[in-house]
Amino acid sequence: MLLDVARFLAGHGAEPDPLDRFVIDGPLLERVAQAQASPLRPGDVLLVRTGWVEAYSALGSVEREAMAAAGKPGSPGLYGASIPRLLWDNRIAAVAADNPSLEAAHPVIGSDLSLHRALIPRLGMPLGEPWKLAELAADCARDGRYSMFLTSSPLNLPGASGSPANTLALK
Repeated sequence: MLLDVARFLAGHGAEPDPLDRFVIDGPLLERVAQAQASPLRPGDVLLVRTGWVEAYSALGSVEREAMAAAGKPGSPGLYGASIPRLLWDNRIAAVAADNPSLEAAHPVIGSDLSLHRALIPRLGMPLGEPWKLAELAADCARDGRYSMFLTSSPLNLPGASGSPANTLALK
């Protein structure tokens, strides 16, 4: 299930800078799901589009280097106690987003990774970041269908704590 937060906010006159911190909490995700007529279902892999990957990809190398030197960018992302509750209550299987750390991140100081600590060890939930979701989101917006068959097979890396997602979405 894709929740296109960036498109939802743009359609409601609120377009936060995708290279700065913006908090996406549980109530906002619920509003997006309702607006898309896309109820969260048990077993769903929740994909959250913030627009970060597109904004960062649009920067030139000089701009990227300047942002890195300044300790930027930040990013919109998930944050708050309502997120683990929403994921648990809806029996979400995994969550991925198109931002660097899933959580909302401040420029310079980054993210506190509190969701990583809440979701991975406490709920055993796999996380994905930063996924390229723009093309999938555009296709979903065209046909109004935000669900798809999603498969993700991590590489078999003994002793590793993460791997490229190797993901495929079929609609």
